[in-house]
Amino acid sequence: MLKIVLILCIITIGLFWINSPAKGRELPMDNQTPNRLIKEKSPYLLQHAYNPVDWYPWGSEAFERAKLVRISVSAPPTTL
Repeated sequence: MLKIVLILCIITIGLFWINSPAKGRELPMDNQTPNRLIKEKSPYLLQHAYNPVDWYPWGSEAFERAKLVRISVSAPPTTL
């Protein structure tokens, strides 16, 4: 009985190990399309240029899009 439990534990751990994402393994840049942030100069914004999110940099295009889809935009008072 103990041998069966041990074998099942090893199989379970092996399955988790096979299916877990490896550290540092990311999608290659070849398969990704950059979003609007690729045109920005800020290093912070550029690091998010390949995120699979439809990001808009702060500006008139973002406000026009928000108005079109009826999304409210808010910011801390210090940024305005």
